[in-house]
Amino acid sequence: MRAPISWLKEFVDIPFEDAELAEKLIAIGLKVEKIHRPGDQIKGVTVAEVMSVEPHPNADNLVLVELVQRNGATRVVCGAKNFEKGDKVALASPGAELPGMPRLEARKIRGEVSEGMLCSARELQIGDDRSGILVLPQNSVIGQDVRETLQLDETIFEFEVTANRPDAMSLIGVAYEVAAITSGAIRLPEFGSVSNGRTESTVEVELQDTERCPRYLALEISGVQVGPSPDWVQARLRAAGIRPVSNIVDATNYALVVTGQPLHAFDLAKVRGPKIVVRRASVGERITTIDGVDRALDPDDLVIADFDQAVAIAGVMGGLETEVSPETTNILLESAYFQPVSIFRSVKRHGLRSEASARFERGADIEMIPSAAGYAARLIAEWTVKEPRISNPVDEYPAPAPQRSVSMRVDRANAVLGTSLSVTEIQAALSRLGLEPAAKDGEVVVEVPSRRRDLSEEEDLIEELARVTGYDNIPYTLPPARARAGALTRDQILVRRIRQVLAGGGYHEAWTSILVGPSDIQRAFSNERWLTVAPEVANPMSNEESLLRPSLVPGLLRSLGYNVARRNTEIRLFEVGTCFETTEAYPHERLRVAIVAGGHWVQQWHGPKRAIDFYDLKGAIEGMLSALHLTARFDPKSVDPFHAGRSASIALNGKVIGYMGELDRATVERLDLPFAPVAAELDLTALLRIAGMPEPPEDPGRYPAVYLDIAVRVDEGVLAMDLISTAREAGGNLLEDVQLFDVYYGEQVGEGRKGIALALTVRSPERTLQEEEALGVLKQIEAALEKSHGAELRT
Repeated sequence: MRAPISWLKEFVDIPFEDAELAEKLIAIGLKVEKIHRPGDQIKGVTVAEVMSVEPHPNADNLVLVELVQRNGATRVVCGAKNFEKGDKVALASPGAELPGMPRLEARKIRGEVSEGMLCSARELQIGDDRSGILVLPQNSVIGQDVRETLQLDETIFEFEVTANRPDAMSLIGVAYEVAAITSGAIRLPEFGSVSNGRTESTVEVELQDTERCPRYLALEISGVQVGPSPDWVQARLRAAGIRPVSNIVDATNYALVVTGQPLHAFDLAKVRGPKIVVRRASVGERITTIDGVDRALDPDDLVIADFDQAVAIAGVMGGLETEVSPETTNILLESAYFQPVSIFRSVKRHGLRSEASARFERGADIEMIPSAAGYAARLIAEWTVKEPRISNPVDEYPAPAPQRSVSMRVDRANAVLGTSLSVTEIQAALSRLGLEPAAKDGEVVVEVPSRRRDLSEEEDLIEELARVTGYDNIPYTLPPARARAGALTRDQILVRRIRQVLAGGGYHEAWTSILVGPSDIQRAFSNERWLTVAPEVANPMSNEESLLRPSLVPGLLRSLGYNVARRNTEIRLFEVGTCFETTEAYPHERLRVAIVAGGHWVQQWHGPKRAIDFYDLKGAIEGMLSALHLTARFDPKSVDPFHAGRSASIALNGKVIGYMGELDRATVERLDLPFAPVAAELDLTALLRIAGMPEPPEDPGRYPAVYLDIAVRVDEGVLAMDLISTAREAGGNLLEDVQLFDVYYGEQVGEGRKGIALALTVRSPERTLQEEEALGVLKQIEAALEKSHGAELRT
């Protein structure tokens, strides 16, 4: 990402010198990789006009170019052929200086004297294109210093933007970072409107793949006249590393640099229908992209198609057939959002990276789509000779993204950073980043703007607070010099306790590889989403180790299958480990715990053989959570890869942290197992945040308990868990435990009803309870069940 400072100053005030600004941006985490000053290293390069181009007599790949310059005519030998008579070019005469090159001198090339050289954009350090000579605007003045012609007396920052900061791939995004340093205000450009066009669009848009393209906006602009964009626009684009093409294409690139939202212009007359279809490529389908290369499309490629063929590789590059040309009069302006992983894979597959794909594969701002389209449309209207007509947009957005909010505990933030910031100070710091934090009950809540896709949890806000506060301002303390014994952290203690409880329950800990293959995931899950989110390894040793695991379940199921194949059919495994998921073009790590069990409990001589089932697994999970002072809610839930009627979600404090159940028939068949195992997986990262520290075993109590039973009739849809929860709340401090011990269906309870029986344990830690006290607890529970669930006492 290249940001010309003069352009950046349109959006934010910068009170610093260039070097100081670079240091401050690096200090808050936006790395300035290089500072370019193209004009400083260029001397003796002027504008010249091409008078003739003739073949070199002694070399087929060279030409002799006659030019007119300030001091008269001259001749050079050149290897490029992308110019013709009448073009204006940058001539480096003998004695000229160019970046990274020795001082130029006249010399013979294959028998012909060359009085200097013609310069490419790369040699002038205003772009990466070195395939041809830089052709200057026609109104360039012969003999003028090229630094003045191209406005090269400019400072350009080149940023190294990490994958989790797509917002920094735009001038507006960089402006927000500068404002965070200066506490200044952002000046957003006048985007223009795409909702009040003069005419209705004639273009139809069809989204066949809403997962990879959840939003697509098409804007029809008719009556344009294609030509060069203004010189100052071309100079700015070159400074940003983009080659100027025409007023239409330059407008889309200009909007791209400012907003970070890629756009593409199609020649509407060449779009059949006119209709836009966003779909996967067909088998054997091909496209010639605007770089002139014929490409074979993969069925996994997302393409933009018209009525009958692909016209662009979505988010990567447009097709040559629908490219805007000098004859174009009507255009279709595309502004869309494409799934980052899809773009990344297409770029890798075709070896084709563009300014658009660099932003899409990091994750663009889906809410910027209409603003960027309106901005580009306004620029096109300004830069074309004729007055174009802009239609109302076709904005296909079937499932708008919900507003996200993230909360940060003030105490937690200060504990992590070692600071003592107040709520007001934290709000002020986050406001400098363009966020709008609100204070609530010791927390700061941020409604996350769509441009900041990287803010998803509390730690992200703490990091933002650290950046704005300044790492240098965070206090530090040295550990005491005396030696002291090591200790486990809180999370290490909790994870160790989880391992102890599961091992004590008869489960064996497994250690499986974090590298899995596509076949492992496909055997364990029916939903292709799991393959999509699994991060790919850059240089895998084999196809079976080509992905980072998105779940612990595939590895445990592979271990289960290994045991079954060796006639060990009594299997109870668990694992604690890290999983990876590509959600926004970069791997996101979560600590998880998973359990897999199958076969039978070890048969004893005095009892029948019994298969491991759903309730065995539920008991193991409840025991694990109980050790951490947590009580989960289990609700029926159909989730891949579990049986629709034998699976449940696991929720803590109203938030689902995992799923459990018996594997469905299709999964069992794929795994080739003789029985249906049960499995569960929980988000351990979320669980540890709310878990309580394990405590030493409690004294069983000096005073005897009173054991009571209660049996009620309720509607068939009432969950036993809800009855138990109500009983716990109503029983008060004297109620020690509640257990379900019977569920009955039959004539005695009536049609549509069921009987539930609960066993109550009532005890006082201070004295022996009187009968009246124990019965009083029972009556409280009876009344609560009747009031909350319409329960009738069974006698």
